Amino acid sequence: MSLNIEQKVEIWKNKLLDLGKRNRLINYRITKRSSLMIKNPGIYDLWDAVVTNEDKLCFPFYIEPVEEINGEGERANLELVEPEDPNEVVTNQNKKELQSTLRNLRNKAKMTIEEQGINTLYLAFGFLEWDEVIKDKQRFVSPLILVPVSLSIESITTPFVLEMIDDEIVVNPALKYKLESEFGIVLPEFEEGSDLKTYFEAVSKVIDKKWTLKEEVGLSLFSYLKINMYNDLNTNKDNIISNPIVRAISGDAKAIPSVPDELINYDFDKKLRPSDVYQVVDADSSQQDAILCAKNGISFVLQGPPGTGKSQTITNIIAECLANGKKVLFVSEKMAALDVVYKRLASAKLDDFCLVLHSHKANKKAVLEQLRTSLDLAHKKLEISDEASIALNTLYQDKQKLNEYADELFESVSPLNMSIYQVNGELASLNNYEDIIFSIPNVRETTREKFNRYYSVLDAYKNSIGRMTEDYDTNPWRGSTVPYVTNELRHDISAKLLLLSNKLSEHNNTINKMFNTLDLKLDSSYSNLEYCLKLLGVAKDSPTIPTNWVYNANVDYLMEDISKYEKLSSQYSTFIDELNGIYTNINNLNVCHLDSTNVNNLKDLNDIEDEKNKLLDIVNNNTILSNLSNVVDVDDLECEINNIKKVTDSIKNVRDSLVQKFNPDVFNLNYQDKLNDYLDSYYAFITNVNSAYSLDGFEDHIPFGLIPPYWLENSISDLKTDVQNWMTKKDEYNNYFCNVKTSSGFIFNNFPELNDLKPSSLESVKEKILRYIDSHYALSKMMINGNNEQCENEFVVLSELVEKVNNIKSKLLVDYDSEVFDLDYKPMLKRYKLEYSSLFKVFKGSYREDQKKIKILLKNPGIKPDDVFIMNTLNKLKEIDDMRLEMSDKCSNIVNTFVGEFNDEKTNLQEILKTLHEYKEISMVLQNIFKMIDIIKLFDLHAEELTDKLGVWNKGFDTLWQYVLVGLTWTEDFRIKLKQNKEDLIRYTKEYNSYLSDNDIMNTIITIERYKNEKVNCKRSYDKLINIFSDSFDFENTDYDLIHDNVHTMALLSKAKSLLEKMKEILCVFDDNQDCLKEQYAYYYNGVITSWDKIRNALVWTSRFNEVMKENQPNREFIENMCTNSHLIQNCNSFIQNINEILEDIDAEYHWMLGLFDSEAQNNLSNMNFENLASRLTECTDGLFLLEEWIDFVNAKKKCEKEGILDYTIEVETKKVLADHIIPVFKKRFYRLWLDSVLPEYPAVLNFRHVNQEKTISEFAKLDSLQFDIAKDRIKTKLINDLPILDTFTSGLDEIGILKRELRKQRKIMPIRRLFKQIPNLLMTLKPCLMMSPLSVSLFLEADTYKFDTVIFDEASQVCTENAIGAISRGKQVIIAGDSKQLPPTNFFTSTTSDSDDFDTDEEEDDTYSYESVLDEANLLPEKTLLWHYRSRNENLIAFSNAKIYHNDLITFPSNIENIPDNGVEYIYVKDGFYDRGGKKGNYVEAKEVAKLVFDHFKRFPKRSLGVITFGEVQQQAVELAIREMRLKNQDFESFFNESIDEAFFVKNLENVQGDERDTIIFSIGYAKDPKGVFRMNFGPLSKVGGERRLNVAITRAKYNVKLVGSIMPTDIDCERISSEGPKLLRSYIDFAINGYSTIQQQRVNDDNSANYSSFEKTIYDFLNSKGYMLATNVGCSEYKIDIAVKHPQISGQFVIGIECDGVNYHSARTARERDRLRHDVLTNMGWQLYRVWSTDWIKDPVTEGNRLTEAINNAIDNFTYRNNVKVEKQQVSHNFAKIEDKISTEEDKVNPYGFKNREYVIHEEFRTDRYVYGYYKNCVMDIIKQLYPVHYDEICQKMAPVYGNSKATVKIKREVDDCLAQLKNQVIRKGDYFYPKGYTEVVPRIKDRKIDYIATDELAEVMYTILGKSVGFTAEGLCAECARVYNIHRMTQKVVTATNKALDLLVLQKRIKVVEGKIQRV
Repeated sequence: MSLNIEQKVEIWKNKLLDLGKRNRLINYRITKRSSLMIKNPGIYDLWDAVVTNEDKLCFPFYIEPVEEINGEGERANLELVEPEDPNEVVTNQNKKELQSTLRNLRNKAKMTIEEQGINTLYLAFGFLEWDEVIKDKQRFVSPLILVPVSLSIESITTPFVLEMIDDEIVVNPALKYKLESEFGIVLPEFEEGSDLKTYFEAVSKVIDKKWTLKEEVGLSLFSYLKINMYNDLNTNKDNIISNPIVRAISGDAKAIPSVPDELINYDFDKKLRPSDVYQVVDADSSQQDAILCAKNGISFVLQGPPGTGKSQTITNIIAECLANGKKVLFVSEKMAALDVVYKRLASAKLDDFCLVLHSHKANKKAVLEQLRTSLDLAHKKLEISDEASIALNTLYQDKQKLNEYADELFESVSPLNMSIYQVNGELASLNNYEDIIFSIPNVRETTREKFNRYYSVLDAYKNSIGRMTEDYDTNPWRGSTVPYVTNELRHDISAKLLLLSNKLSEHNNTINKMFNTLDLKLDSSYSNLEYCLKLLGVAKDSPTIPTNWVYNANVDYLMEDISKYEKLSSQYSTFIDELNGIYTNINNLNVCHLDSTNVNNLKDLNDIEDEKNKLLDIVNNNTILSNLSNVVDVDDLECEINNIKKVTDSIKNVRDSLVQKFNPDVFNLNYQDKLNDYLDSYYAFITNVNSAYSLDGFEDHIPFGLIPPYWLENSISDLKTDVQNWMTKKDEYNNYFCNVKTSSGFIFNNFPELNDLKPSSLESVKEKILRYIDSHYALSKMMINGNNEQCENEFVVLSELVEKVNNIKSKLLVDYDSEVFDLDYKPMLKRYKLEYSSLFKVFKGSYREDQKKIKILLKNPGIKPDDVFIMNTLNKLKEIDDMRLEMSDKCSNIVNTFVGEFNDEKTNLQEILKTLHEYKEISMVLQNIFKMIDIIKLFDLHAEELTDKLGVWNKGFDTLWQYVLVGLTWTEDFRIKLKQNKEDLIRYTKEYNSYLSDNDIMNTIITIERYKNEKVNCKRSYDKLINIFSDSFDFENTDYDLIHDNVHTMALLSKAKSLLEKMKEILCVFDDNQDCLKEQYAYYYNGVITSWDKIRNALVWTSRFNEVMKENQPNREFIENMCTNSHLIQNCNSFIQNINEILEDIDAEYHWMLGLFDSEAQNNLSNMNFENLASRLTECTDGLFLLEEWIDFVNAKKKCEKEGILDYTIEVETKKVLADHIIPVFKKRFYRLWLDSVLPEYPAVLNFRHVNQEKTISEFAKLDSLQFDIAKDRIKTKLINDLPILDTFTSGLDEIGILKRELRKQRKIMPIRRLFKQIPNLLMTLKPCLMMSPLSVSLFLEADTYKFDTVIFDEASQVCTENAIGAISRGKQVIIAGDSKQLPPTNFFTSTTSDSDDFDTDEEEDDTYSYESVLDEANLLPEKTLLWHYRSRNENLIAFSNAKIYHNDLITFPSNIENIPDNGVEYIYVKDGFYDRGGKKGNYVEAKEVAKLVFDHFKRFPKRSLGVITFGEVQQQAVELAIREMRLKNQDFESFFNESIDEAFFVKNLENVQGDERDTIIFSIGYAKDPKGVFRMNFGPLSKVGGERRLNVAITRAKYNVKLVGSIMPTDIDCERISSEGPKLLRSYIDFAINGYSTIQQQRVNDDNSANYSSFEKTIYDFLNSKGYMLATNVGCSEYKIDIAVKHPQISGQFVIGIECDGVNYHSARTARERDRLRHDVLTNMGWQLYRVWSTDWIKDPVTEGNRLTEAINNAIDNFTYRNNVKVEKQQVSHNFAKIEDKISTEEDKVNPYGFKNREYVIHEEFRTDRYVYGYYKNCVMDIIKQLYPVHYDEICQKMAPVYGNSKATVKIKREVDDCLAQLKNQVIRKGDYFYPKGYTEVVPRIKDRKIDYIATDELAEVMYTILGKSVGFTAEGLCAECARVYNIHRMTQKVVTATNKALDLLVLQKRIKVVEGKIQRV
């Protein structure tokens, strides 16, 4: 940057501060037309009337004589005359001059209001006459009190009326600033309602005594508001410097990022759904680009050329911002710009959220009313209807459909690289050519190069056909393949073809005779001879067959039957073999015997039946087989046999187990009674045990299964002793476990596993505790060193020393800053003790330096420390150091152990104490766990021993020893009973009296019982099987081999029976089909023994013969001879020999001849009979020249074949296509095939129907317009529903209280500026969009709170940078809108309020470089340009600027007329006009012509708005004077001069017309030759640098018509005498107005010129031209043109209808809106009637579509009405999509307006009934935490008290709660005294009344945050009070203040809120 930003800011400030002598506020001078002194009423009476009573002041009226108006004679200089009426207003001017002055003042005041947004007309009460002391004695007069007023006039014949306007009365700000800054004099403030006289007295007291306060009143134009801008920049300098947009404007290229790539060429239709868009007015794609950047927060420059919809773009940007909750500041100096946007927003129903503060309109009451309205909206709520969502969704779908068609139609399809539209155009142009069907290979894959080759080869082919002598069909050489003709070939043709012709004639008769012998009816062609050889070659092998086989079309079915029956015979043979095998196997099993000799003789059905009966007899004669025959499934039987065998084996094993020791008689023992007695006792015992003891592996149905063998064989007393020992070990374990459970909450919080400690988890818990110790340095050190007791003792000493040190430091900090402890005191103390004891110490530099060091550290600089004070300080510092050494010495264990915590007096004692307690707890727990592990290991060590001794009773450590003792006691009694029965068993032993243990006795009895039971069970389970085998079954003695043999025999017999059945079925098949088989195979068939191979061979020959006959079916007689005539069959060989001889004779010449032709020709020649062939060969010999023509034709055709289009050449030859049609016909077929292959890939085009398309467009257009209404309601709904609660504030000092107080006032309303300063948050909430001038920004938005998300500047080309910076710095994003090709800032308005001449001159200074606009300086910002021009209803109105200024970048729309009066641009030449530089000034003759044109316009076009523009102020006044003259003469037109109507009539000059537009503009040049005929070439402002920009503004203001009025011709402007561009451009414009668009070298309409058309448009043009219509093509001046326009047959210059195709113009639109609605709307609004021709439908049916087109044109001509010249007011039909209703306010809403939950703990039902279930209380605590978190510990105890049966939370209950919380360690989080469930995500406030102590800080913070979200303007104090009120706390005690402030600090720390000017805001 050439200047840094701070320098820039200073430059801007200096430009704003004008305290020079030209400033009327500093140096007030009475001038002729800019000031007025009021003599009567007097100053105080006038004050009372105008200010106090707000009365109107009526000035005297003067009627000017006509001669004065005409300017005839000199103007009289009348003296001031005393009034006849004493109450009449008297001024320093006579009545006539007074009228001119008042008129001038009013006009200029009105102009500054409209152009700069400021009121400059003031009554000045009191003037201060003063001088600058340091300079000459020049006296200055400055107004003192400025009262804002207005001048109004009802009509031209009524007096001027003055009245005070609703604005602030101020003390002259410029004077106030100058006196204060240069003289130190502070003028007193003027409060509203103050007495004027009293104020003057107060001023007199403070001013210099030599100065004078003059009690006079003056009316003049003053502008002081820029001093507010100066103050604004001065106050907010830091914000301005840091603002990135300001930095970019200052030249910092890195301050602003560029537009992201994804936003460039953005596809709106694809990437944006209608539901994401909140635009309320129409927008083309260039406007949408700007809106998109705005939505994405990008700062940019919006270039808006004339009429391109800048205001509607700004409207949409504001709407989008409001929808996204943004705050918007819209700034413009021009009132018109603000009004236009505001009106658009108002029509969009968004005016309730916008506030216009264009300073002169800042009426206090009106502003308050707007705010009241917005306040009322907070009580409403809106809901969007479903209809809106459906409409937006349908719109999106329609848009996709339309885009799909356009995209697909114009997509370049590879590889041909043509679009469907291009192909449609080609097809349309080929429509009249014939349709020929032929194939083209791979049409879809055809490339452009391939297509070009098609064209090339077809062109050659076409030319070869054209050169042929004869038709190619009659050429004897047709089909020849000879590439060229040599001399040798000529000789060979003459020789060989002649010889062959003779031979053919000779052999022809021989062949015919031979064919007659064979009854063979064939021609004598070469191919027939070859065929005859094949035929006879097969016939000679004929086996003689039934003739019907040959005539049968298909003998395959006979072959199929052979296979079928041959297969059956084979199966039958196989079954006989299988049956023999089965018989053999049965005989081998020896169960029965079968005779197998008869098996091979089973030939018929009777034999089969006999064999089946034999098998049945065998089964019936065997009992087992007979039984088995009833068994359904033998496999299941085998399985059951195997199962019963297992059972009998088990019975045998049981028996064998006793037989080893006992005699078999033992099974006869009577044991049952004894066993029952034992079992009764046993089952009673186990029932008791099992009720409390679960024994794994034990089944209660096993007798005595619970008694281990060890108990029956060993001493019971020894076992009981062992059990007692193990019980003791377990008791020890439980004691250690109890010790662990008594640990503190710390242990359980860190080791939650201890809550559910099990033996299996002891090791893992131990390891975790050890890891915990290792991870904490201090704990591990104490564990290693064992010095925890020493550390505890040293901790007491350390605590005392730390306290002493801190006490000393506290005392020092009373006088010193904390840096005193960093002082290097030791050398200083040494110096004080040794060096500073004498009186001369003061002369030592070190002494002074030491004192200085001490003074710097003192909190109170006023203290003067003496030596004693300093020595005391140094000694205390030494004492601190000594104590630190003592700490290290006496507390060495702590120093070494607590390395991180120890830090002298800053040691964290609490942390050390906590660690010591932790170690004590952990070491105790660890010791107990070690002992518990030892006990567990002991149990594991003896596990095997315990299993042997205890059996199923053993459960290791978990064994229930008391039940083991019960079991041992029962066993002891049981063994006594067993001994009593011992004798009964001994006698059955094999060795009598052998030893039997108690276990043997019990097992023997059980075994006998088991043996008998198993036999009974076996009989019961397998009763059916035992019955089958009857006597063969004997339990364990059964012979299972015999049983298996019977079963296998029965299975084989069943299989044999099955085979016999299958054989029977085969024989039945043969019998059933015998007749049919005989018919088919005739004499070949012999029943079951038929030779199927012989039949097959005969059928094979038949097939061969049939196959040969397929080539050329011979006659029937020949066929029958070959089937049945043995004689002819035998002679076939001789016929074959004869044929071979003939062929051999002609073969050489014949094949040489064939070699000259292609395959097709060869085939034709081979089929010709020898007679005809001989004739053609003669023609060939005689016509060799025809061969050369054929060769050329073939070569061209080969090229076509090479390219794959041989089929087409064949069709050409077949259909006799004309040579000139060959290529067009090919293209027509190609393009159709190409479309057929391509269209399936493009469904939108494939399925296109114009009816559907136009219906979709109609629906889309309707919905696209409707979406704006939907957006309006959606935005309004968002804004209203998001309004915060505004009725719940606590005092009248907050923002809502202030506003409500002002709303209640009737008078003495607070000035708007002060009001806005006090309610910034509320104002921005109610009115998120502020609209004002730059001056108003600095005036009204003083608070720092006024920060905006988006700042938008309009008409920025006229705004100086220094005026804009204040507003820009208030925005995160800035959009600078304007047009760099229009007016730059000028000093025009500055002269209005400065003491300059009353009238301008032509010799003005060039001020162009003195004023830079913010638009010019923002050149580093990204730029977006609007391109669509909407304003001009005649394209000529913008065509000149588009060509000369905007380089044809604008998209303009053609008019439906050419050149007619009162439209477009016209030049009216005033021949007698001249420019008077003397008396009257200006060109009054031209001015009078302008006045006539004005009144003529009112007569002829009363509905058209009108404006007059002049080049300068001189000509403006001349025109006004001329119009005034005509008004006075004729007052019938006064209504047209009403200034309050929309688009009111105006007369303006170049400097102040920007932003205005009217239907018609009359532009008066004014400049002309002087009365002497001299033209000075001075064009005033046009001659300045940038004058062309001024001209551009003037000539682009009209919608319908510009009437350029001038007294010069183009040639009068001598370009050689001027250097600036402005006059040169004026010359071109006059030429353009006279001669039209041809002067800028581009035809508007290319009449009858279709050369630049695409094929499709050319087809439509040709079609319409053939119908006789007068046509114009490419109608339009810009990029967009109407394809074809039809002229009216009678009315010249008028188009009746525009024809648009779906071509390039159609596709060029970026969005569906532009393509299918917006263009159409613009054109129809300009008077066009349009018709769309769809290429897709035209190609399908050109006849129907052509008829529709001509019908539309004829209707347009028949029903034509002239529309362009008529101004049509469009009726806006608004749709409502939002339902509005009042918010229902309940008592709950009043008590709880923020919607907080009112939660109370509710005990769940499951907790009420499960009180005695384990974990009940823990679950209750958890439930309380879940329901009420964050919940205070005391509150949990209170809630749990009733659960425990208490009314209060006693110490016991707290201990129980502590225990529950310890168990819930893993499920809850503790923060201080508050508990939360683990995994919670948010804190939900509950507003149940509670003590402040019970409310967590983060809950209070959430309450505050919620309050801020639903309210505005809270101070910290107010927010804390409102937060307390939520909890029904109404007294802000210290506790409440502390708690709420802590919550506030938390929100600040979390960066969720910020404090701006004392107000709290959410971030």
